[in-house]
Amino acid sequence: EKASGSMRQLRDAAGVPGILDYGGNRQGHSHNQDRFVICPNLLQGVFMLGVFDGHGREGGGDSAEAAAITLPDFVKREIKACRDAQRGYDAGVVLAQAFKRHQDICTKDYEQRVMAPMLEAKKKIEDETGVELPVLYPHEGGTTATCCIVEGPELTTAWVGDSRGLLCRAEGGRVVATPLTKDHDVDNEDEQKRVADGGGSVFG
Repeated sequence: EKASGSMRQLRDAAGVPGILDYGGNRQGHSHNQDRFVICPNLLQGVFMLGVFDGHGREGGGDSAEAAAITLPDFVKREIKACRDAQRGYDAGVVLAQAFKRHQDICTKDYEQRVMAPMLEAKKKIEDETGVELPVLYPHEGGTTATCCIVEGPELTTAWVGDSRGLLCRAEGGRVVATPLTKDHDVDNEDEQKRVADGGGSVFG
């Protein structure tokens, strides 16, 4: 539900951004729910990539895949609309709006597909028995999302969750890594406040 963004200038970048290599590590027999997307030419002069770490016993892979498909499409449509209208745009705002739009679609789908039938069944039983029943909605999984847009000399990063992004440079014969993201987890004071403001509690 929350997207954060940061920007770094790539003044020493040369040529078209690309992927040098990628890899993964699978522990035990766990089901791989990770997804990634690479769009070298999302639009002219716009490179986009994203990584998505699905989680949950069921539905994590589906959540990650849905985000990998829909987020680039939302970003592409918004930037194209801005260009067609000859108005400027902020890539960070575009990414944040795409995140929110995707979350709104997921929320609406869950409400219609899961919550509405459960509430209907709950009401029917309560009407028949006269007993008020508690309701606990099933958890279907979700995903993190870390997305980057490179346009000209600028890199814009937006993320939700704890899939970390790093900007790596070769300096003086060594690789220097600069964090682009800050994990949204219980160690993050902003996340603790968001949970508390929503009426929740943080343990551990």
